[in-house]
Amino acid sequence: MLSLALVLLTQTATPNLTEGVQRLPLTGTPGTVACVGPGSFPVVTARVDGGRLPLLAASNAGGAKVAIFAHGGYLGLPDNGDTRRLVRNLVQWMASGRPQARLVCIRQDAVAGLAQSLALPVEKRNQLGTLDPRRDILVLDAHAVSEADVPALKAFLKAGGAWLTASTGWGWEQINRKTVIHMPAQAALAEVGLAIGPSTIDADQNGMVVVQPSLPLHAAYQAWDELNGEQAGPASVVLLDGLRSVRPDHPLVKELRRRDQTAPALRIGPDAKLPARQGLDRVRAHLHNESWRGLPADQVQAHPSASLYPGQATGAAPASATRTLQGQAGWNSTGLYANAGVPITVQFASAAAAQGWRIRIGSHSDQVWHHNPWSRFPQIDAEWRVTGERTTVASAFGGLIYLVRDQAPTSAVRVTIRGAHEAPHFKRGVTTANEWKQNRAAPGPWAEIEGDRVIVTVPSSSVRNLENPEAVAKLWDEVADHCADLVGWAHPRARKERFVADTQISAGYMHAGYPIMTHLDVADMVVNVAALMKDGSWGHYHEIGHNHQDDMWTFEGTGEVTVNLFTLYVYDKLNKARPADRAFDDASNLKRWKEFKANNPSHDKWKGDAFLALVMYAQMQNAFGWEPYKKVFREYDALPQNERPRSQQDRRDQWMIRMSRAVGRNLGPFFEAWHMPITPEAKAQVANLPRWMPNGMD
Repeated sequence: MLSLALVLLTQTATPNLTEGVQRLPLTGTPGTVACVGPGSFPVVTARVDGGRLPLLAASNAGGAKVAIFAHGGYLGLPDNGDTRRLVRNLVQWMASGRPQARLVCIRQDAVAGLAQSLALPVEKRNQLGTLDPRRDILVLDAHAVSEADVPALKAFLKAGGAWLTASTGWGWEQINRKTVIHMPAQAALAEVGLAIGPSTIDADQNGMVVVQPSLPLHAAYQAWDELNGEQAGPASVVLLDGLRSVRPDHPLVKELRRRDQTAPALRIGPDAKLPARQGLDRVRAHLHNESWRGLPADQVQAHPSASLYPGQATGAAPASATRTLQGQAGWNSTGLYANAGVPITVQFASAAAAQGWRIRIGSHSDQVWHHNPWSRFPQIDAEWRVTGERTTVASAFGGLIYLVRDQAPTSAVRVTIRGAHEAPHFKRGVTTANEWKQNRAAPGPWAEIEGDRVIVTVPSSSVRNLENPEAVAKLWDEVADHCADLVGWAHPRARKERFVADTQISAGYMHAGYPIMTHLDVADMVVNVAALMKDGSWGHYHEIGHNHQDDMWTFEGTGEVTVNLFTLYVYDKLNKARPADRAFDDASNLKRWKEFKANNPSHDKWKGDAFLALVMYAQMQNAFGWEPYKKVFREYDALPQNERPRSQQDRRDQWMIRMSRAVGRNLGPFFEAWHMPITPEAKAQVANLPRWMPNGMD
């Protein structure tokens, strides 16, 4: 346990870094950072479900000076809010005590631009190189730190160096398909008691974070003592984020295990929710979660929560089943269910055939540690590497069994799985109608309808009476194919899209990714072809659209805008409802533009309202159809790397130029009418084309 003297020393040594700083913009979707060791302290916190987590943290441990933002956009010094003042404060703090301080900026031009006003020399670099800890203030995004950089960076900090950095942990996880604890920069940050967290934060008001006094409980290594008090809920939120930011052998984890060795496991489920105020129990849940994952299969016991969710297969003994995998990347469905605490053995035909495969139990891959309350245990899936011809695993929670491979195998693979139960599983082109009538009654509590492009995972209760799974699979295949048609992808895709229904998901009502996650309230609807053909599903079309977006033509502020081109396209082609039939007719579009124009119009206001921004895209579609979009998307896809837009301004300029040429009209005035910032150089490139403007906007 940390001594009171050490805690007080840490607090009294904390500088005031927020002088003159009142608000920060919510740049992108920021992650979190964590204070996991002495010397570290929160600087700016932001709202999360149940409390506040650090958006910016710093440390002066061991004489080093480090500050880390939870999103790289802050190092770009956005104009709105007080980010520029805050970064000045941080650099001045780091420069104090360094008589010959200089900025060493690695691909960070915005911060380098502050050097003159701070009377500091600056050196711009493209790689780490040699650093002088007595004078250098390193400005380097944590995402750019490689494994090879870590030893030099650790030595720099141990010698008292200064480092201004940023990282979005959840974003790194999505790109690298690993938890944030494996990020190379974490090893260097650990030297000063800091870590990159996996959660996301929210704005306090109007897209801004209001700077508030940080408390000791906002530091993970100081939060334990609050778990039995009035601040138990907020303290548990901080401590859980800290625990999820570090490896199981981190001193923070070891200390908490020492304090809480005999706590029983809890039952958590839809009808036994665990609120944040039960802070100690929530921390115990995390410790239990880490403990079972390192056990041999024969020592894993069923967690008490497993029977509540995801449930157990009942009424039949586990059996042996053989499956042939036809060469799909990603999760390969087996139609088998593992009960909690029961060893499952997977046997491949040969050791060579087993190479590169992983075993997954559980389709519910979202972690919900940050939510309040928990409606299920926060992490119920698991994966293991296949170690040879025969691999035995066990999950404390159970779930559908998958065999996973990052790249598709070159030929069919035959496997035998022992200890599992059959679950309802229809595979288009394989399962016959008679087989389905028997299989839909299988004991597994979760079912899958698998098409050629899309797989939907729902509770088995949603398909027990389903007569025509072929129609379900066909419909979702068509949805995926329509998205591919718009963006220019081939129909057969290396990895099928997945929709998974869950009682609680990590963010939003639905979210994109692999898998696309939804709530259980749409589980029945997703297999109801009649309802889907009549009304469609904006949410499902929207989320699968996200999986087809490209940031070359999705510039800042349009992430929730260009995605709805796919939504509207699927409605048009599948449901025969054109954009003009869905409240985007010319009259409605003109009315929205006039309202926008009459109320202090700006680009910030345009990009702050996704449906207002979508009007601009709908106007072009109403006038010119879908073909220009298809043409331009294919142009982007064919661009060599050196011609792809790099800055936000490049993205806006290229979009206007390419769309103008695709429709044969000068769209510069139209973009200007919507307050889209376009450079004069870009406008000049299409000035020879006939000017176009929707009726009424002249």
